[in-house]
Parts: sequence; C-alpha cells; structure tokens
Amino acid sequence: MSENVAALVPGPAMTLTLTPVPVKHPAAGEILIRNYCIAIQPLDAKMLISGYAGAGSIKTYPGLLGTSAAGVVEEVGEGVVEFQIGDRVVADTGAYVKGGDTNLREGTWQRFVICAVKTVAKVSDRAHVSPVVLSIFNIRMRPY
Repeated sequence: MSENVAALVPGPAMTLTLTPVPVKHPAAGEILIRNYCIAIQPLDAKMLISGYAGAGSIKTYPGLLGTSAAGVVEEVGEGVVEFQIGDRVVADTGAYVKGGDTNLREGTWQRFVICAVKTVAKVSDRAHVSPVVLSIFNIRMRPY
C-alpha cells in the first residue's frame, strides 16, 4: 500500500495543504477505499473559500473536505462480508458533520478513506467511475 496524502484544510478560509498522513485501518463494519475519483460539491467550495460555518461545516481543524468518492476496496474491517478487496465502489461518508479523527478518517479529499459499509455501493467493472460519482452527486442534488 502506498503512502496516504490528504488535502487538509488547516483553518477557516485557509489554503489547502497537501500533507502526508497515516493510512487508517477499518474497524468492524468499515472498509478502506483507495480513491480514484471524488465529487467536488458546492458546499466544499463554500467551506474552503469563505470558511462557511453553517450546517455541514468542518467541526475541527485541521480538517478534510469531501463526502463522495469512487475507488477500489483496499482493506475490510471485521465482520464485513458485503465487500472484498479489489471491489470497485462508490461511497458517501457524511464527513462534514463529524469532527476530529472521524473527519480525518472519512473526509474523501485523501488517497485512502474509511467508509461505513452502509454508505458504500459496488460499481460494475464495465462502468467508468467518474460518471458514476457525478451521477450520485446529481441524484443527491435534485429537488424532491
């Protein structure tokens, strides 16, 4: 496994910093995903550019942006039977509303991200991951 690199936000309205960070290991009910694609959402930009502190803001700094990603399962936690190493997946973590170590584990603006299996879905080997992540992003943004 290669080194993990994260685009950390050091503080409100501060410039992203590419920083080597430890690879986290999944707990029971979690998987580790090697990211190949992330969705940059409007809330990401608001938090990064203006230090937006409304609903969904980063709770502690340094913090990570990003909640949506697509990649390949690298490691599975105890009790995980739905996914295997090598599965192609998409995920949505909810990292914005979590602080401290949980945000640093689940923020998707890093090479390796931890996700609860309940927020992950398999992707067909025939699908390209970029449109899949963008499709999930568009579904989440549509008014109901």
